[in-house]
Amino acid sequence: MDIRKQNEIKFHDERYVDGLDKRSGFEKFYKVTIYAQNHFKNLIIQNLNKKKINHILDYGCGSDSYGYLGTDSFGKPEKIYNFYKSLNGIFYGIDISPEAIKSAKKNAKKNNFKISYNVGDAENTKFKKNQFDAVIGRGILHHLNLEQAVKELSRIVKNEGSCIFFEPLDHNPIVKIGRLLTPNARTPDEKPIKKNDYRIFYNYFDTVNLHKFGLFTLFAFLFVKTPLFNIILKILNSIERFIFKLIPKLSDYSWIVLIELKNSKTY
Repeated sequence: MDIRKQNEIKFHDERYVDGLDKRSGFEKFYKVTIYAQNHFKNLIIQNLNKKKINHILDYGCGSDSYGYLGTDSFGKPEKIYNFYKSLNGIFYGIDISPEAIKSAKKNAKKNNFKISYNVGDAENTKFKKNQFDAVIGRGILHHLNLEQAVKELSRIVKNEGSCIFFEPLDHNPIVKIGRLLTPNARTPDEKPIKKNDYRIFYNYFDTVNLHKFGLFTLFAFLFVKTPLFNIILKILNSIERFIFKLIPKLSDYSWIVLIELKNSKTY
């Protein structure tokens, strides 16, 4: 195993030791990504076959300790396992960190959710070819050798299936400064997605859709502790959607990209 992967295991084992997530304090920053999180969930729903039970892989699952993913139909934070349950799928999860898997198993049991969690290398899984209807992941691709990971994704997903990811982009100057100020919060080998990386997606999938969030909505963080936060976030999101339609290139400076890959070329 190469040094990069050993570093990832060490970092994430320490992150999730004793069932705790040492990065849980960063959740306040992700409140400004609620609209991206909800769109991520909608993409997953749209890409599943409603006429059958889907086989779904949580790729680089971590401990699934984020607890919540976006909001429910009432606008309140939705437990991630409640969302998974609504998909009526057969779930699998892999992560390179034994501590993360240990914690994920406990969290799933606590939430009465059936899923097969196992330690695994996302770049070289042991899954069969064309095994999954959907592969989903949050903040995982930028930890990996992207070429090897996408190649493996194209192998394990069915040709009519899809891969959907929630990832950070590299080009926003404010986010870059934030990363520089918090070096211990991430591994040295992390590489947020760049525009030049898009070609890799097209190498292995015929259909690549990119949905970007978090340029103007970043400024809602200034109000995160005030009663105005939700309304300001909503307004900024509307402005962001409108301006991205007028000036698409501005979206390259977003914080978050949702990556939707379909029609694998490896089949």
